[in-house]
Amino acid sequence: EHGVGCMTAANEMRKAGNTSVKVSQVARSATSQTAQALQPLHDYLKIMPAVRKSINERNDSLLTLQTMLAEAERLDARIAKLEPDLTKMKKVQDLKLELDATRATGNQAKSDYDMIQERHREEFARLEKDRVTQFHAMLLNYARVQVANSERSLSLWRGLAEEFGAAADEWRSTGPEKVLDSEFA
Repeated sequence: EHGVGCMTAANEMRKAGNTSVKVSQVARSATSQTAQALQPLHDYLKIMPAVRKSINERNDSLLTLQTMLAEAERLDARIAKLEPDLTKMKKVQDLKLELDATRATGNQAKSDYDMIQERHREEFARLEKDRVTQFHAMLLNYARVQVANSERSLSLWRGLAEEFGAAADEWRSTGPEKVLDSEFA
């Protein structure tokens, strides 16, 4: 009599263990599928260093532009100060040449900065559009994986519960609160 009870308990434990192993395999598969579903997030994170580098490039270009503008202002101020003195006309001419070169460099820096800024606007708009589309698809795929995993796990555990004598009508709950309410009532 004790041996039959022990064998029954051992069989039930074996079935529960087998179900646990199957659920673990389902979870492992779901983990792999989740990693695939989250691939757009990984791709997005991979491009972030390039985005940072591009922003640093723009900042460097802006710094160059600001430096050239400040240098041009400084040279203008020196020329204005020296122009009234006729003895320093050679120095004024040299400063005017330097000012012209500085302005040309400043104009090139402004052109470079404007080009970078426009490229950033276009690329960031494209990136944002792609990111929204990809993240929407990613979240949908992630939700599908989670639903499939939950349904497979639920099916395995229900099968075991019904094998142990649970009634099939127990699964017709209106929501998760019914199951929790009945457990704690």
